[in-house]
Amino acid sequence: MTLTTTTRSSRSCVLLPTALAMLILACGHDPHGRNDPDTDGGAGADTDAGTGADTDAGTVPDTDAGCSAGCGVMCVDECTPGERRCAGTGGQGAQTCGNHDADACSEWGAVIACAPDEVCGAEGRCVPSCVGPACSCTPSCAAAVCGGSDGCGGSCAVGTCGPDQTCQQGSCVCAAQTCGGACCGAGELCQANACVPGPTAVWRSQTAITNRNLTGIWGSSASNIWVVGAGGTMLHFNGTVWSSVLSGTTLDLADIWGSGPNDVWAVGGEWNSPGVILHYNGSQWSQVATPERSANAVWGTSATNVFVAGGTSTDGSVQRFNGSTWTLIGGQSTSRYVGVSGTSGSDVWVVDLFSAQHYNGTSWSTTPLATMLISAVWLGGPSDGWAVGTEFALHRFNGTTWQQVASPLSGSNDVARAVWGRSTNDVWVVGWAVGHRAIIHFDGAGWQLSGPPINSALFDVWGTSATNVWAVGTNGTILHYSP
Repeated sequence: MTLTTTTRSSRSCVLLPTALAMLILACGHDPHGRNDPDTDGGAGADTDAGTGADTDAGTVPDTDAGCSAGCGVMCVDECTPGERRCAGTGGQGAQTCGNHDADACSEWGAVIACAPDEVCGAEGRCVPSCVGPACSCTPSCAAAVCGGSDGCGGSCAVGTCGPDQTCQQGSCVCAAQTCGGACCGAGELCQANACVPGPTAVWRSQTAITNRNLTGIWGSSASNIWVVGAGGTMLHFNGTVWSSVLSGTTLDLADIWGSGPNDVWAVGGEWNSPGVILHYNGSQWSQVATPERSANAVWGTSATNVFVAGGTSTDGSVQRFNGSTWTLIGGQSTSRYVGVSGTSGSDVWVVDLFSAQHYNGTSWSTTPLATMLISAVWLGGPSDGWAVGTEFALHRFNGTTWQQVASPLSGSNDVARAVWGRSTNDVWVVGWAVGHRAIIHFDGAGWQLSGPPINSALFDVWGTSATNVWAVGTNGTILHYSP
């Protein structure tokens, strides 16, 4: 805060340093023992009874009423309220602007020193001195709310949201559609700014265009869907019809995933033999890598962060693509990996036949699962995921542990083959169940059977909305769930 002294008249008061002005609010020195100086330099006597200074150059007596009645104190803002800055020794502290004393002006508050493992950042706040495995603060979004703190000054791009919402890049958005400021639920329609029940969706068979087993499905939209299968089979749906596409390989293709319409990956290979990795750039497919082991599953977060899991009957392997090269990042399995999913490059889960294994971006950890063989894994968030397997076993991840939960199917010959979800309260599992329906659905409260009994085994499931879901399986089977 800066203080000055001033007057209300044309007479001048002496400008004093800040500290002195706070103690002495005067207009000079009085040689007669009063508060007004006689500065005329002449013979005029000072006859006033007040504090006025004699500033004439002649001999006229000074009889003014004084300047002290008009002298006062005025403060000036030093900063903008709420503004922050680094201060203190070496800039290792932070200050906040506000009204910290008795006057009406704003000034900088006391310096708050940063902790030993913090520095004052660009916004005038104490933040961790570094972020990463070698630092004192490691970000974590486990069990986080979407957009919440990661514990190191950042926010979580993933996390839990409210009913009928999903987390996208740190913001909760409607999983289906926005209606009158609310989110419609699965299968609901928006009419007159209100969510109302929509037409009932059912499973329908599509006309087969191949007799090959179909093992993987993924799309970038409802009008751009890819399917892969045995013998290098590849199909494409343009929103109206299915057509065959040359893949360039005769090896079995097991899985497919993409970050967008111009960045799609398909993987496969024969048992205990070298695998194949294909890439689609928006116009054509090409083989880009030949892993030493077969590739069974592919998943990623972007075009520069792709994971492929596979291996042999005695050795699992995981490869990572950074946008230019593939790198083997290991694993802890003594059998081939059959599934991969996650939420980020430092939150990846792979499953082999007996366990779930987590990769935190640096190292691996293993969680044994129940005795049933595992087939696939899907993560809906850092604290919610599902792994499925034989006898239609269902294992749920709560952010800390995997626990087996009750399944509506449990026959000794039943197998859950794939799991996929649109959100944590809209999850599908498909497989085969002798004499039963082989599709089950989770609505957030429990699992229910879905669809009619079918003779085909189903190998994968994927969709774009609560009422637009696809499943593929043996002998060219394609099922569509829609109104």
